[in-house]
Amino acid sequence: MHMRSTTPGLLLREPDYVEGQPPHVHEIESGHAHHAVLDGVVDDVSPGFLAVLAPYRVDAAPGSLESPLLVEPIDLGPGATAWIVSGAGFVDLVLSRELDTPGPFLLPDNRLLATDARLVIWRMQGSELVLLSRGTVLEVDNVTVLDGGDPDGLTVFEN
Repeated sequence: MHMRSTTPGLLLREPDYVEGQPPHVHEIESGHAHHAVLDGVVDDVSPGFLAVLAPYRVDAAPGSLESPLLVEPIDLGPGATAWIVSGAGFVDLVLSRELDTPGPFLLPDNRLLATDARLVIWRMQGSELVLLSRGTVLEVDNVTVLDGGDPDGLTVFEN
């Protein structure tokens, strides 16, 4: 699991573990099971958080769909945060921004990304994929990648 915040100063904490008690336990049909819990803590009013869960199979062959993903943070400045997620045949950008953070954002490959969306998933390399949440447009280097999204909902484009 990888977590960042749109506000600086994020601390990751695991709550104390107590056998059979929340938040480390959940109910299932045959009783209960335990799971890991990680809290992101930042001192701000209503900060944004962006988490990437990147599960993998321990014995997966390198380069296979089940092999570990490479998840790298990107510094976009105050009010925005992002990850580059790379796997077998793809490189994705996952970006979250506060409503009042305008951009454009300089990406590690020196392209400029502009959007009005609060959450963006954009396939930088590989088959075409764009997801915009609460936004209408995605532009890269002043070229429109997607226009006409839902300003209050979710828009997904795959090709």
